[in-house]
Order: sequence, then C-alpha cells, then structure tokens
Amino acid sequence: MIKVNFKDIQQAEKRLSPLIAKTSLSQSDHLSKKLSCHVFLKWEIEQKIKSFKIRGALNKIFSLTEEEKARGLIAASAGNHAQGVALAGQLLNIKARVVMMETASKVKVSATKDLGAEVILKGKNYDESYSYAQSIKGDSIFIHPFADSEVIAGQGTVGLEIVKDLAQVDSVIVSVGGGGLLLGIALAVKTLKPSAKVYGVVWEGTADFCRSFNNITAKEKCLCQKDIPLQHSKSGLTDGIAVKKSFPEMVQNSSQYVDGVFCVSEGEISQCIMELKKIEKKQAEGSGVAGLAGLLKYHKQWDIGRNCCVVISGANIDEEVLSQLRQKYLGDYTYRV
Repeated sequence: MIKVNFKDIQQAEKRLSPLIAKTSLSQSDHLSKKLSCHVFLKWEIEQKIKSFKIRGALNKIFSLTEEEKARGLIAASAGNHAQGVALAGQLLNIKARVVMMETASKVKVSATKDLGAEVILKGKNYDESYSYAQSIKGDSIFIHPFADSEVIAGQGTVGLEIVKDLAQVDSVIVSVGGGGLLLGIALAVKTLKPSAKVYGVVWEGTADFCRSFNNITAKEKCLCQKDIPLQHSKSGLTDGIAVKKSFPEMVQNSSQYVDGVFCVSEGEISQCIMELKKIEKKQAEGSGVAGLAGLLKYHKQWDIGRNCCVVISGANIDEEVLSQLRQKYLGDYTYRV
C-alpha cells in the first residue's frame, strides 16, 4: 500500500541532504519573454548521476533494516533508477543488481556498472525487465522505481527545494513515467503552497497514466483522451518515461494533488532537447524535458501564473541519439522554443 505524507518528505530531506546535491533553480530569460511570465528551471541534472532518481532510491534504502540491507538489492530500470540504486548501494556498501532493457542507453548501462552494480540486460521493454527481476530476486530487496512510499517521499524533496527557492511559485510542471516524481512533488508543493498548480506531462506513446488520470478526474483537456496506440520509442529517446501500464494506486493518489496530466509527442520532446542546449547551454535527455515540452504546448490552456517552474529531471542521453537528433532537427524542424 502506498501511503506518503508531508512529514515523510521532510524526514527524507534530513536523511538525504548530507549525501546528495541541492540542485539549482534558475530563471530562463528566453522562455520568460516568450511566455510572458517568469519561467524557472529546476536542474536535477546536477545530481551525481545526472538524474533525480538518487533521491528516491537512497531514501528507500535508508529505510531498510540491517538484515534487509545484508540481503542485497535488486531493481528493474530503463536507466536512471538503475544508477540511483547503484549509487545508493555504493554509498551504503550494499550489493546491488539491476535488470535493464536489452536496448537500454549505453550511457546508462556503463554508468550503472561504473557505480558497482551488477547489470543484467533482459527484456525488450521495462515491463519485461520488471518481470524478469521479480523472477530472479530471491531474498534480495526489490527497489521499485516509483510505486513505493519511501521512493516517493525521496522524490518529494525536489518539491521542498522548489518552494524554498521560489516561495511565490504559481505552477510546477513535471515529466511523468510511473508518477513517483509527480506525486512526491505535488504533495510537497500543495502542502506548502496550496494555491500552486501542478501539472504532469507524459509521452503520448505510453499515455496510460494520462488516460487513467483523466478518467478519475473527469478531465477531458488532453489528446490522450483519444485512442493513441501504445508505442515503443525506436530511438530510445523517451525510454525513461515509457511506462506501458500505469499503477492505479499511483494515479488515484496523484489525483488528490495534481491539477492535470497531459501528453506530448516525441517530436516535441526532441525539439526541446536541442533548443535547451542552444538556449541554456545544458544537455538533457528526452524524459528530462517532457515537462518543458508540455509547458510550451499547453501554456495557454494551463493556469501557470506569474512564476512557473519546470523540472529538468535527467541528462543521460547517448551521443548517437544526439547525433540523430541534430540531423533531424536541422533538417525537419523550425525553432519553436
């Protein structure tokens, strides 16, 4: 059962602060001018593993007993959660195994191995990797990437930092895969600033979270309400948020705090990667910029207020994917950011 409250997030912050980065939040002059408001970017790419995932994984592992830690860890991941579990295991001297997709990013696989975890490549998608990890876990403790109370509390510390650094925040936009980051941030932000709006953004190829959320809340503002077939990203661009089937409990809990969940295309995400590099001189991955793609697509539809914050959640992207994007971007797209 997933049960998280604000005190859990505060406790997570105390546990994590000595070991992780308090990432920066900066205003984008270009985006602020374009959208006629103050747009701030929360740079979770500044974590050691270039992703927010260390927060949830480390908080979960801190919660284990010594007997549980001795049994070792196992996880399934598209990549960033793998690095979070690997780094947490390294910091706390716990053996970790991670099952990753056979098509997982080379950058993420290499980084996970470098952090000391055993990497097992199995499955064509996250769901198959998850099933295989469950079949071989034995006595090891499974660290779920999102559907876990301690993991969600750890991710929620991003929300605490946002409100501390931007007390007058009016809206927060978050990329969504399984929904752990969205739920954690929404709980923290809504507790500290109830008037603030929180929006989630999914990739339309795996839009089940969006459909389920809209069904629960009776919202019909998003393309996801239409019958978009589930897809697999051939480029690997969106693997970090490509969760095929949403967890009902995650969607139900999120519906208490989140103001809307919307979807974007892979093309819209790829444009954001390239333009973020051009404008902010920083590199992000597809799953890391879905929230920004959503802001650009839906800002007229959302109530974003004067101070809007977008979480840039990850930066682990293969050079060959970047090379393909550069060619496609320069050949097919006009600037939109």
